[in-house]
Amino acid sequence: MLFSCGIGVGFLLWGVAEPLYHYMQTPYMAEPATPEAIPVALQITSLHWGLHTWMGYCIVGLCIAFPAFRYGKPMNIGIALYGLLGERTEGSVWARLLDLIGAVATIGGIATVLGLGVISIDYG
Repeated sequence: MLFSCGIGVGFLLWGVAEPLYHYMQTPYMAEPATPEAIPVALQITSLHWGLHTWMGYCIVGLCIAFPAFRYGKPMNIGIALYGLLGERTEGSVWARLLDLIGAVATIGGIATVLGLGVISIDYG
């Protein structure tokens, strides 16, 4: 849900606006607003929204999912340290600190997404 909220706002506006923006103001390799600018605009947009940009989410998700499903551990952010700490992870100060940082980052991230989302929708 958090991921959908964050990415959904970006897709709503920038899914259409970013290729058009790069078509009209191509930063390099083509003259703006020409047929040669179309593939450049789509390449830049793919760079910003393509599969490789999702790798950060995938790595964190795998670090949490592997111990949760393979070893039956709780599904929280602190369990991502299972590869380093082993069975000591659940009672570890580092795992609890990581859970706290994750909670604060989630609250801050949602507040930021809602604020910037309203601005983006108003702009669009």
